[in-house]
Amino acid sequence: KHNIDLYCQSNSWEEGKINAEYFIVPIINLLKEDDINYLLEQAVIQQEDNRYDQLSRTTDLMINLFDETINELPDTIKSWENFIAKKRDKNWKNIEELDQKIANYYSSPF
Repeated sequence: KHNIDLYCQSNSWEEGKINAEYFIVPIINLLKEDDINYLLEQAVIQQEDNRYDQLSRTTDLMINLFDETINELPDTIKSWENFIAKKRDKNWKNIEELDQKIANYYSSPF
């Protein structure tokens, strides 16, 4: 969870991107359901009071995280839905793509 906290507490857009690359990407395949739920919750809570969401340039990470984990950890879908509901209006770059993937999850044949 230390890696997740470092990412979620990023203080700038650049730091958010660097922290995503160094602290989250290498552990994606090790994350369990509780870790994903925690990451999605903390990504909202830790940036809630920040006028500029410092994680808003890490949409690619979130799309990758969703793609890599949703089939193995389908019970995380509620956390994904909560995450997207909170971030939809926070000027996240390309957030529509993640929003669409989450919305399409239930119609997926898998």
